[in-house]
Amino acid sequence: MLCYVITRQTPHFSSLSALRFAAAVTVAFGHSIGYLNNLDHGLLYALGIPSLMVFFHVLSGFTLASIYAELSGKDQVFRFWMARIGRIWPVHVFVLALVIVCFPQHQASGHLWWWHLAAHFTLTQSWFPLWGSPSVFNGPSWTLSTEFGLYLLFPVLICRWRNIWRWALPMFFLIAWGATFWANILEHNPCKLLEGLHLGPLDFVYVHPIMRLFEFSVGMTLAIFWGRASERYRVGSFFGTALEICAVCFVLLTMIGSPVVVAALDAKFKLGKVWGLWLDLLLLPLGPFTCLIMIFSLGRGWVSRLMSASWLVFLGELSFTIYLVHTPLIWAMQSSPTTSSKLWIITAVFWISVFLLAHIIHVVWEQPWRRFFRNILSSTPHKTIPDQVFAHFPWKTRWKLPAVEFAVLTILISTVLWDKYFRLHLHILTETQATKITHRSLRGLRGLQFGDGFALEGILHQWTDSGLQLQLVWRSLKNQRLDYVIAVHCIDHDGKLLGGADYPQEMNRRPIASGDLWVDTVTLRKDQLKEATSIGLGMYRLGEDLIPIDRGTRDWRDRRLLIDIESQMSTPAKPVSAK
Repeated sequence: MLCYVITRQTPHFSSLSALRFAAAVTVAFGHSIGYLNNLDHGLLYALGIPSLMVFFHVLSGFTLASIYAELSGKDQVFRFWMARIGRIWPVHVFVLALVIVCFPQHQASGHLWWWHLAAHFTLTQSWFPLWGSPSVFNGPSWTLSTEFGLYLLFPVLICRWRNIWRWALPMFFLIAWGATFWANILEHNPCKLLEGLHLGPLDFVYVHPIMRLFEFSVGMTLAIFWGRASERYRVGSFFGTALEICAVCFVLLTMIGSPVVVAALDAKFKLGKVWGLWLDLLLLPLGPFTCLIMIFSLGRGWVSRLMSASWLVFLGELSFTIYLVHTPLIWAMQSSPTTSSKLWIITAVFWISVFLLAHIIHVVWEQPWRRFFRNILSSTPHKTIPDQVFAHFPWKTRWKLPAVEFAVLTILISTVLWDKYFRLHLHILTETQATKITHRSLRGLRGLQFGDGFALEGILHQWTDSGLQLQLVWRSLKNQRLDYVIAVHCIDHDGKLLGGADYPQEMNRRPIASGDLWVDTVTLRKDQLKEATSIGLGMYRLGEDLIPIDRGTRDWRDRRLLIDIESQMSTPAKPVSAK
């Protein structure tokens, strides 16, 4: 028994599944910028990656309207909504639970925790984007909330869409334009009530379903024209391939070029942030993405045929889960500056883990729940539902591949977590290497003892175009845990603190043995040193005072070492390699 009334044969848009996969991977890459690599986080917006949300919403409207030409009657509408909930809600809840258990630092805090949890659990966080609700827990799930709102409207729209789209599309555009207009006014004239609710105009314009309704309805309208175009317009493979390549180029140029165009318009007409966001991330990409979906859905060229390969269609099936799990994996594998030389390893592990985890969840969790909802919608006897549910769970018949994948995933993630949280992140030196550095270090600043645990064996400096670089050679005087912070201060002639570059001894607070040597490299910028006459060095635990230093020029009750810049660091000395 079918769950829906389908009035015509369901089109099979295989190439669109591959496009959905490509879009999901691009979003995951965009979110990893600055966390798993050394790229500037601004590249996310320079490449126009946030505009890919337009593609997802147009594709959603197009797919649903292509499959469900009509939903009449309360029973069919209820079945549609239940099927949509079964499609997106189980995986969302699974990842939400994963974030709550494993990443407490990315959850909401304070008395609003229950509000945020309820909003995310019910997929309404983008309907009421209050107190930063869309960005807490698993941030990308706001798109599911927006989609869920559009799903609720779909049965109302589809029943007469072929007759009303001519006036409904302009009306939805005017609604989006009007909402942007008022959001722009509120951006320039803040309202105390909205400020108290932390309702930002930019967040509203980007995430609210009412702003995405126009894109969704464009996709529904595209389904009408697809039916006509697929029957009337037939082109050869050569011309179809050219159209597909042009459509891809059109999309890429728009994604990269729209920020430039909007910046130029803003400079001339003073658009402001709200209008700029609406034009850049919602309106300008709409045309190119609509053309891309239309051309690839026809399947006339070789590009769409190649993208219809079964393995790409399979990856398209995983795109939904990939989209949801990539952010928690970024958090798990987010590297620190001390591991920058191994970023390519972390990046490779990240992408392998994304695909493994997505496939495990797809097989073990997503597919059984989809079958569960399908069983509910296709049969009325409730007694058979529990048996059918447990009979379909894959660990009875298909547990081997997920088990192997889970083992590999555990090994990969454990390796990264060990490197990040447990490995000693220090540049350890031998006695020979330390001597090579310290014999050229500043005189009078060798072998200084900090408390009873550490000795500063030497300091080497070098003036660069960006500022002053220091190499500090340390020795541990006992077996201990590296849980101190090194204070590096820029001080003027009156003793005023102008800035600094404090850093933890070791990010993981790992233990170290007596006699071990290591070198720290610290850079002080020119703007920090502009009026500085000396540099102060100290060592302290968080919440405690600096520990005493045995000799040298000091202040703060002999707890901060003072290095005179003019007399002791006027002559540049190149740091010596510790190799």
